[in-house]
Amino acid sequence: MSQDPDWEALFERQMQKRRFVAELLLTSELHWEAARPDTLMHFLEQYTLHDSYWIGVWIDPLEEEAILAFEWDTFWAQGRVPDPTDQVISWPTLLIRLNKLVMYYYDKQDQFKDGSTYIGAAETQTITLEEREQLLTCFSGNLQL
Repeated sequence: MSQDPDWEALFERQMQKRRFVAELLLTSELHWEAARPDTLMHFLEQYTLHDSYWIGVWIDPLEEEAILAFEWDTFWAQGRVPDPTDQVISWPTLLIRLNKLVMYYYDKQDQFKDGSTYIGAAETQTITLEEREQLLTCFSGNLQL
């Protein structure tokens, strides 16, 4: 049984866009000097990732950084970012680079049900140096070779 041709064409356009973003990240052709410097906390106070979709996460442990890539639903940006259409393929691609990445932990449980990369909400919080050390100790103690 074949899928709807319109759906297949849309899916292929989304995959092309994702491959393009991955290629940009892998070839280091992004001009981060032109990016808006900000903290993730401040960004999330101003904007939301609600209804957006994950493209992927790229981690460079040597540079201690991660790049988060999203299909950004700018409907919720209150006109501060153009809202093209309701088709995900036309949404802007949002890249967020996290510097000084100390630890990355991912728990897939209860996420990406039915293959969806939909984002309901995103949040971040500042932790104290003591809380950071506790987290590092907790996670490093549970690592297995």
